[in-house]
Amino acid sequence: MSSDNVKLAYHGGVPVIDFAKWHTGGSQEEKQKISSQLASACKSVGFVFIVNHLIPREKISDAFSWSKKMFDLEQKQKMLAPHPPGHVVHRGYSWPGLEKVSNSMGDEDDPELVNKLRQVSDVK
Repeated sequence: MSSDNVKLAYHGGVPVIDFAKWHTGGSQEEKQKISSQLASACKSVGFVFIVNHLIPREKISDAFSWSKKMFDLEQKQKMLAPHPPGHVVHRGYSWPGLEKVSNSMGDEDDPELVNKLRQVSDVK
């Protein structure tokens, strides 16, 4: 199933993806539909509401609390845990301008093209 023709439910303009059938014995086709909805939402909007995911509210609150603590730090402190070089590893602090969608459209073997794509302003 292509993620380009997927119907999504919305709440306030944000896609809502229901994971209930993912963990309650849903068929492979139902799970593929959920995957396609998620991919489509990420491509078209960039973020989603995920419901019926079985993650306890307390764990979600803890994650947001830790995230807030980290982003409230001074820039100098955040830079003590920098994002490793390259696009494969996704951990550490990504400072404004480090990550851009346009990077994924370039050929790493063509430095001129990569440089041109890096000139696109970042919105972080």
